[in-house]
Amino acid sequence: MERLIFDRPQLLYSIANLAHIQAEQLEEDPRRQRLVTDLLEDGNHDRVDFTIWMALDDCVETLYPLTASLPRFRSITDRRTTPARYVIELLWSPVSPSKTTLRMLHTIIHEYIVVTVLADWMRVRAEELAPAWDNRRTALMQRLRSIKTRLSPTRRRLDIL
Repeated sequence: MERLIFDRPQLLYSIANLAHIQAEQLEEDPRRQRLVTDLLEDGNHDRVDFTIWMALDDCVETLYPLTASLPRFRSITDRRTTPARYVIELLWSPVSPSKTTLRMLHTIIHEYIVVTVLADWMRVRAEELAPAWDNRRTALMQRLRSIKTRLSPTRRRLDIL
């Protein structure tokens, strides 16, 4: 079993960095710049955390059955903690992928989480900017599905034969 670990501070840094780049493109309107960059203000952390969890769940579901593991909890609630790290556990059968493939998976999922947070925020604060982020999000999900297809147990068995 492999683990993909996403440090929350690094995700927040990436989100802030891209929000800053987006705000620079709005240089003619300082008020609109603030609408974009206030994403990580203290009062907005709950929404950011919720969106991170949503994006992570989306990736785990997309990668199923590679992420199929026994549930750790018997019940699911809407109360989530804010961890220092988010973890995706991957199961491989019959052969584990290369480290470069794992690195690519990690990079795509990291970027997917970041872009999902920004797309969600733009839909609320600067709606006209949201479609570009949604398009990027869709492209990342397509790449994730492509890697999943290559790594799926059925496909791997056929490649070995």
